[in-house]
Amino acid sequence: AKINELTEFLASQTETMAKLNSERSSREQFVSALNETNETQKQKILELIKTLEAGQIQNEKLVHSNDTLSRQLQDEYDQNIALIKVKSDLVVERLVVQRKLDEANSRIAMLELENKRNARLQELAGLSESEDRSS
Repeated sequence: AKINELTEFLASQTETMAKLNSERSSREQFVSALNETNETQKQKILELIKTLEAGQIQNEKLVHSNDTLSRQLQDEYDQNIALIKVKSDLVVERLVVQRKLDEANSRIAMLELENKRNARLQELAGLSESEDRSS
């Protein structure tokens, strides 16, 4: 009877050990699968880090290019403003010269009219003197 109990106990223990071994094997497979997933995720993280670094480098290049283009644009803007100022100054100068020319032409016209009037007065004075002499 003791042998039967021990045999049953041993069979029960063997069955328990088989279940535990099966559970342990399942856990090992689960841990192995988790480790593989972990490695895969590590690789993805490394790839993402490389992509991020490449993006940051590209971003730095774009920022540098943007700064360069901004400086060039500012230089062009400053040059255009300077050209507009020069052109504006020339237009103002031309208008001043034109006004002075118009004033000079008006003065010449007035002097010519005055000269004609004086010539006419002298002519009339000369006629008046000749009439006085003839009378």
